[in-house]
Amino acid sequence: MNINKLNKAYEKTGWVLIKEFFPIRLCKIVDTYCKYRFQNITDFRNWEKITYRPLTDGILSDPHAPGAGSFYADPFMEAMLFNSTDKVKQIIKKDIWPTYSYWRYYRKDNDLSRHIDRESCGISATACIGFDVSNIKKDYKWSIFMDGTEVKMDPGDMIIYNGIDLPHWRKRFRGIYHTQVFLHYTDKKTLGLTPDTRPRLGLPDTFKTFEYET
Repeated sequence: MNINKLNKAYEKTGWVLIKEFFPIRLCKIVDTYCKYRFQNITDFRNWEKITYRPLTDGILSDPHAPGAGSFYADPFMEAMLFNSTDKVKQIIKKDIWPTYSYWRYYRKDNDLSRHIDRESCGISATACIGFDVSNIKKDYKWSIFMDGTEVKMDPGDMIIYNGIDLPHWRKRFRGIYHTQVFLHYTDKKTLGLTPDTRPRLGLPDTFKTFEYET
């Protein structure tokens, strides 16, 4: 990994692709974990024997990707967020602090609307964890568009980008499923941004507050 080369690319365009940021073996474990999490909310969220907690258990009503399984501050992903901080910091050459993680389990015909991120996502990273496109005969990788540039990713690849400046989106997904994790950081060390108005990483949305002691 050529840190200086990656940094120059990031400074020039506002985003950079890092191949094999995460090892494949780790991605396979995380991908299996994601399948279990998604199966749980699809199979049991309406089961009368349990209490479904959308803010903790995940949702299927993401405004940017309707129908995709979406999970805020999953403790497993928060650990990936925390442990990736130093490496991301080296690449962009800025002091940063983790704010929150988010991940999605996309399915056939899901898309991602064109959008920019909120203030807590001033510096973001998105990593491909895994996918199944066996229903398509030809080689197919679901592209993400960074300010109009099409980028294809393999499991383990990660893009670091300026989330509040660069519009990003995806067209309709044609495969069976695709798992993607988002790691968000800020270079502004304020109480409201670190870690996304929660007392600490690893806590669900229910712990968010916008009231702080001075």
